[in-house]
Amino acid sequence: MTNLSDGQRVILSAAAQHEKGLARTPKTLPAAARNAVFRSLIKNNLLTEINAPREHVGLGWRQDEDDTWILALITDEGLRAIGIDPNEGDTGAG
Repeated sequence: MTNLSDGQRVILSAAAQHEKGLARTPKTLPAAARNAVFRSLIKNNLLTEINAPREHVGLGWRQDEDDTWILALITDEGLRAIGIDPNEGDTGAG
């Protein structure tokens, strides 16, 4: 994935700035659009999903079939997609 939409770039940039590399759901995007953007980023390995620890449940972008909140974490490929070298600095992402 070489071309990012504005929404994808905003989500990845915000995740890169988060101390743990967590992606936040933009409040300006309608739910259907937000879900499509997150799914696309996950499908292209720019974000990965993890179960939300209790202290980060508010950052969850969806719930699974067991009602567990799921977070999206920026990957090294996601960092590269926005021009950040994952080997420099500390975003908390992996």
